[in-house]
Amino acid sequence: MSFKENRIGSSLLRRINERRLLELIQQLGSSSRAGLTRASGMTAPTVSKAVDSLLKRGLLEELEPIDQVLGRPGRLVRMASDSAVVLGVVIDASSCCVVATGLDGNVTEANTERLQTPDTYASLLDSLEAHCRHLMAGATGTIRGICVSVPGLVNERLQEIVFSPNLHLTNSWAPSVR
Repeated sequence: MSFKENRIGSSLLRRINERRLLELIQQLGSSSRAGLTRASGMTAPTVSKAVDSLLKRGLLEELEPIDQVLGRPGRLVRMASDSAVVLGVVIDASSCCVVATGLDGNVTEANTERLQTPDTYASLLDSLEAHCRHLMAGATGTIRGICVSVPGLVNERLQEIVFSPNLHLTNSWAPSVR
């Protein structure tokens, strides 16, 4: 195996380990590195490197340790809820919803905006953009992404809505294109 192939392999393995830890933290909630080591079956150095990488990229946040009776308390890590923000948009036949939340997925009414679905695709995009910008203006963290949900069939290759029953104004449109 050449040096380049080995680097590609180690890079892929590092990303797999990071993804596994993110999945564990989503399932378990806040956890220490030691807890993640036990739950994942990975070695302590592997967990520590992956957690450090995820902290540096802003996907995790560190918390103060909980008081323990024995031993030195370990710092806890959790999904970024203060430093990272994602937007979620749900488009439906009669109403739409726009939400801003941390990577922990905790949705609050204060970070949720609802609107009636407009009659045209252009006005739908304009309205959703305005609501997203309003929520982004109040966000305390870095915007990491947006997810759009629509009812119906989506062509993955073309990234467009093929058929949306009860919401035909979205047919043959790609939400990322105006």
